[in-house]
Amino acid sequence: MTTRFPVRLLATQLIVAGLLTSCARIPQGTHPPGAELQERLERIIEDNRFRGVQVGISVRSVNPPLVLVGIHEDQMMTPASTVKLFTSGTSLALLGPSYSFGTRLVYSGDLDEHGVLDGDLLIIGGGDPTFPRTSSGGLGLDLYEIWADILRTMGLRRVDGRVVVVDDFFEDHPLGYGWCWDDQGYPFSAEVSGLNFADNCVNVYVQPGREAGDPARTWLWPPGTRFVTIDNRVVTGEAGGPDSVVIHRSVCGNVILCEGTVSVNGYPVSERVAITEPGRYAATVLEEVLERTGIEIRGKPERSRPGFALLDTTWVTEHISPPLWEVIRRVNKDSDNLCAESLLRTIGRELGKSGDAVSGLAAVREYAFSCGVDSGGLVLVDGSGLSRLNAVSAKAVTAFLACFASHDLFGDFYQSLAIAGVDGTLKSRFVGTPGEGSLRGKSGSMAGVSALSGYLVDRRGEQIVFCVLLNGYRADGGSLMDLVDLLAREIAEFSPA
Repeated sequence: MTTRFPVRLLATQLIVAGLLTSCARIPQGTHPPGAELQERLERIIEDNRFRGVQVGISVRSVNPPLVLVGIHEDQMMTPASTVKLFTSGTSLALLGPSYSFGTRLVYSGDLDEHGVLDGDLLIIGGGDPTFPRTSSGGLGLDLYEIWADILRTMGLRRVDGRVVVVDDFFEDHPLGYGWCWDDQGYPFSAEVSGLNFADNCVNVYVQPGREAGDPARTWLWPPGTRFVTIDNRVVTGEAGGPDSVVIHRSVCGNVILCEGTVSVNGYPVSERVAITEPGRYAATVLEEVLERTGIEIRGKPERSRPGFALLDTTWVTEHISPPLWEVIRRVNKDSDNLCAESLLRTIGRELGKSGDAVSGLAAVREYAFSCGVDSGGLVLVDGSGLSRLNAVSAKAVTAFLACFASHDLFGDFYQSLAIAGVDGTLKSRFVGTPGEGSLRGKSGSMAGVSALSGYLVDRRGEQIVFCVLLNGYRADGGSLMDLVDLLAREIAEFSPA
């Protein structure tokens, strides 16, 4: 069975213990300790490179809890993946670090002495965004092959019914509110399901044919899956010619169009493509694995209908996900949108009225407000930050981070953040600067948005929290991320008197 943490009891204990109330804003004295840093940052943003860019900056010390810098810190701005800090922190605090997701395999009907099942095989999803990763961490078909071995050991040789997926753990639209329709098909915009499979993506590979003019060759992972259809229009070009392969999914289905040319001596081209109907995808691939191992499935894979009753089923096995403290590392270090959205809906299912984004967001907001976040500084519509309808202030972000620094589970949260110059989305940033190795943070990026928030240790060895939010487009056409890093480096070099 899925591991369940006593979430309501935990939340109550934390609040009663006063662990969420350590973020009071202490009045600044006559000579604020961050005055010099504020002046330096203000001089930087007067540079012409910031023309056309909105800036919000907040910097606080954790102990003592002082506001060091506030530059447009109340201004509501599009945060991009900064939102994941609220989602991951809330899930850690309310679900607990040991929370895990379970995915069960059961069957209906009877299995006779000839190995014939007169019912269905059912995969019951539990919202696991990492399924079917095994303990080795790979996304191969190892788990399904293990399941096939278990079924064959039970004597199963033929299923007269179907492989049925029960994916109603979440009761929501598979895409987030306000997500761009033309992002569908990109891995970062993968659908969210009660049964996710392989990040809800397929890998498409295109390589040149034998001679110029020949159609290019294509293949897929999972190997040979019939869940998607490849419409291959790629032609093999002359040796040394340009490669111009474009791979994308149709908006309303699982047809993947491959267009362009690849030179006859060119390298294979690959693309990861998000599919639609993840639950049926999981069922189809399981059926294909079972058939390859000699188990015949007579019916076609299907999703269960709403209200499907799981009565009179026989348990076969269950896959348990990594614990939540590991999952949030994927959320924050790798900025995994699917994991973040799954956690949001899980919070809603466990603590709210239903397993949907609305219930999850209500719990996230309530928790953030209990941490001292101003209700006027936080407008969230999804759990990942992919929607442009999210809006936060820099002050709200640092209030949350400073408060969580006093939490019993801060170590798990801190370890989930990317380390500048070392790993995650910050692996190639701040190398050779004071921030390398000491800055732990969450980046955020989309067109017209760049952000970085997290923790730093100043030159005295004291911990500070910071948030830099930039919205807009540079008049000189340069990168917003470069400006974020410029400001963050200045903060990293700060040492109060």
